[in-house]
Amino acid sequence: MFYCSDLTRMDNFKDIRLIAGENGLYNAISRPFICYGEGFEEWISGDELVFINGKGIDTGEKSLNTILKKCIDKKASGLLIFIRDGYIKEIPESLKKLADDSDFPLFEVKSSIDTLEFEKEILSYIVESDIRINREKEIIEHFMMYSGNSSKNMQRSAEQCGLSLYEKYFILILKADSGNYGIARLKEQKESRIRKLMKAHGFRYAMREKEAETIIIIGIENKEEYENSKELIKKIYLSSKEIDILKDNITICISDICEEIGDVRKEYDKILDIYKAYKRSSREDFIIDYRETGFYRILLEVKNKRKLYEYSRSVIGSIMDHDSKKSGNMLLTLEAYLKNDCSLVKTSKELFIHRNTLIYRLNRIREVMNNDLESAVVKNECMNAIAILRYLEIL
Repeated sequence: MFYCSDLTRMDNFKDIRLIAGENGLYNAISRPFICYGEGFEEWISGDELVFINGKGIDTGEKSLNTILKKCIDKKASGLLIFIRDGYIKEIPESLKKLADDSDFPLFEVKSSIDTLEFEKEILSYIVESDIRINREKEIIEHFMMYSGNSSKNMQRSAEQCGLSLYEKYFILILKADSGNYGIARLKEQKESRIRKLMKAHGFRYAMREKEAETIIIIGIENKEEYENSKELIKKIYLSSKEIDILKDNITICISDICEEIGDVRKEYDKILDIYKAYKRSSREDFIIDYRETGFYRILLEVKNKRKLYEYSRSVIGSIMDHDSKKSGNMLLTLEAYLKNDCSLVKTSKELFIHRNTLIYRLNRIREVMNNDLESAVVKNECMNAIAILRYLEIL
C-alpha cells in the first residue's frame, strides 16, 4: 500500500507540503486522479488522491470548497492542489479548516511540476509498494507451511525484505478484540503506522494482514537482539503517540524465538493458544509475551492432556459437577474472586451482583468444596485448575 504520509518522502518531489488534515495521513492511495471539471466525483470510487491544477475548473473559494466536500463524501484519500500563477495562487483558510475538521489530508505543491509526470511517479510508487506487500505475503505463507525446502526465488524475496532464510526469528501478532479492525479504512491506517514504526526502528520484517490480525515475522541474530527488540516494541506500544490507533481493543502477542524456519508455525500456534486461553479466562492483558506467561507456558509443554484434566477435576470437580447439575455459576464466581485477589468489591463489580449475593455464593462454594478457601496453597491450586480448564476448552 502507498499512503498519503508517503507523499512528502518522494525523492523527486520535495516541494509537496501538507497544510491540513494531518490525522488522515494514513489513508491508503489506490491511484492518482486529475480533476478537470465538474462531475469528476462520478469517476471516484474511493481511496483516490485527487489533483487540482486549476485547469478547466472554477478556482474560486466556493468552488474549491465544493470540490473538497465531494472528495470527502466519496472517501478519496486526499486532495493535492498545485499552486500556480494564473490558476490557484493560494489555498483559502476555509479549505484548510474543512480538511482539519474532516481529518482529510490537504496538500499543496508550489513548483512547476508537470501534473502527468507526478501522476506517473505516484503510480510507480504504488506498484512498488504492492509488489513488496505481495512478496511479504508469499514469505509468511512459505514460513507457515515450510516443508524443508526453500527455492532460490523465496530466498531472494526474503533478502529483499531484509530477512534471511537461515537466521532466527520471532513473531509479533496484533489481535483484534473487536470488529473495528475489519473496517477497511481503519485497517489500512493500522497497517501504515505499523510499517512506519518497523522501518523507523530498523526492524527486518515481513508483514501480512488478515481479517482480525496482523502477522509480523521479525529477523534477529541472537537472544540479545530478541530481548532488545521485544523491549522496544513494548516501549513503543506503551508510550508512542504514533501507535495510539493500535491501542483500541488490540492485543500484542510476542512469540518465543524461532531457531529456524520450521519453528515459525509451531511458535505461532503456541502464542495464539495462550492468547485464546487468556481470553477464555477474561484476562485483560494487552501485551502477551510468551516468555512471561508463566503457568500457561508450562501447560503448552504438557503432552498428556488427560492428566491435565484429571488434575483439574481433582481440585474443582465438585464445583464443576454442581454447576452441571444445577445450571449454576459457582465456577465463574470462584474464578472472578481469585482473579480479583479475593476482593469482594472488585469481584461483585465484575459480576454485576450485590456484595451480599457474592458472600452467599462464596459460602456455598466453601460448602461444596468442603474448604474455607483461606489457604494460599488452596487458592493457588484452584487458580491453576481453572487455568487448565480454560486452556483445555480452546483445544
